Amino acid sequence: MKQIIFLAIAMAFVQHVIAQNKVSGRVTAFNKYTLEGVKVEAKKSGNAVYTDKNGNYDIECKKKDALKISADGFMQARIKLDGSESYFNTNLIMLKGSSAQYKVVNKGYMTQDELDYALENLTSENNDFSRFQDICDLLQSKFPLVKCIEDNGINRIYLGSNPQSLQSGSWALLVVDGITTDEISGLSPMQVADIRVLSKEGASAYGVRGSNGVVEIDLKASAGSGY
Repeated sequence: MKQIIFLAIAMAFVQHVIAQNKVSGRVTAFNKYTLEGVKVEAKKSGNAVYTDKNGNYDIECKKKDALKISADGFMQARIKLDGSESYFNTNLIMLKGSSAQYKVVNKGYMTQDELDYALENLTSENNDFSRFQDICDLLQSKFPLVKCIEDNGINRIYLGSNPQSLQSGSWALLVVDGITTDEISGLSPMQVADIRVLSKEGASAYGVRGSNGVVEIDLKASAGSGY
């Protein structure tokens, strides 16, 4: 009887070990500065770790797990694991504004001198959106209240926390490189230089057209507007 119990425990342990996959990575900002103390969470396994002084981390994940990487003052990064890779370099994008800058320095992610230098010389390294799957993923990650919903075959962008209550026709105005458009699903995140979401108040310059909010997108110079 003891042998049976021992074997059962051993098999359960082996299955647990097999089900767990070790994933490693490094987290940076502006593709230059390694970040210490960044939280890395595995959704399925429930494990959570923090990056070391060199921005490195190791975490046990389940098969086809998903990582969430978060730090105050930065956009949250998500990584879907399919088992084909076990090491990830993640460059976090710092949010705009003095509040984000204060958090980045106050939390010790960067020194004030490092941040000043980065903002002066490395701004092009802080808007790489290529890690996002599509434009909707980018919008919803950067702006949590933005909802991307398919409406008659077209992806509409809504600014609100309860998309079920939104009515047809209440979607946000889309402006790409200063030109109004009805559809942006064909736009790749890699083409985006900057993206802004304006609420009703902030969109007053657009008049009635901006009454449901506005999404402004600037493309990289090499991308052009003919997406």
